[in-house]
Amino acid sequence: MDLWSGWGFVTAAIFAVCLLLAVVLGPALGIEDNLRVASGLLAGSVANWVIGRGFNDPARARVRIDPVTGLLRVEENRHALLLVPMQYWSPVGITLMMAVLVSGANPS
Repeated sequence: MDLWSGWGFVTAAIFAVCLLLAVVLGPALGIEDNLRVASGLLAGSVANWVIGRGFNDPARARVRIDPVTGLLRVEENRHALLLVPMQYWSPVGITLMMAVLVSGANPS
């Protein structure tokens, strides 16, 4: 099993950079701890969705003729992390963001 295919490793980098920026810039902006992590996950999810959709755009697939069989062959862009296409890691990030917000909520 491959850890990633194509540019799939960029997904981990996007989330890491967004979380790091949120944690570093959060205190300067006066944001609470759980909101820092949640905002980093939200930013990472949005950025990953946009970049992943661009990388895995079906319109960018190429049709080639196989020289051996003479049949048409579609070569798709496949950028994935742990066999999951890049853009589908964004709902995972949103789910984690909601979990962080719920776990940090103070009941009144």
